[in-house]
Amino acid sequence: MLIFTQKKDNLIAKIYHRDEIIEVVDLSKENDPREFVIQGEIDEMVIEVKHNAIRVKEANCPHQDCVTTSWVNSTNRPIICVYNYVSIKLFNGVSNVDIEI
Repeated sequence: MLIFTQKKDNLIAKIYHRDEIIEVVDLSKENDPREFVIQGEIDEMVIEVKHNAIRVKEANCPHQDCVTTSWVNSTNRPIICVYNYVSIKLFNGVSNVDIEI
C-alpha cells in the first residue's frame, strides 16, 4: 500500500498579486510571529507569519474570506483574496511528498 503525505516542515510561502510573485517568505525560519503589509489591487493587507504557518490578519475586502481562512500550514490549502487579486500558496522547500510503501 502506498501512502502519500504532505510534509509540513520547511515551508515556503509565495504571495502573488495577480500572477506575479510579490513576496517570498521562508516559514521554516520564522521563529517569532511577525506582521508585514502588502499592497493588493485595491487595499493593503496585513499578513502574519509564524513558524511554518501564515495568515491574512487584516484586510478591507467585503467578504473577509481571506481573513476567515485563518492559519495555513499545508501545501494543499491556499489563501485567496479575490477582491485584491492576492493569493498565498505554500510550497515545501525540501520535497513535496513522503512516500511510504
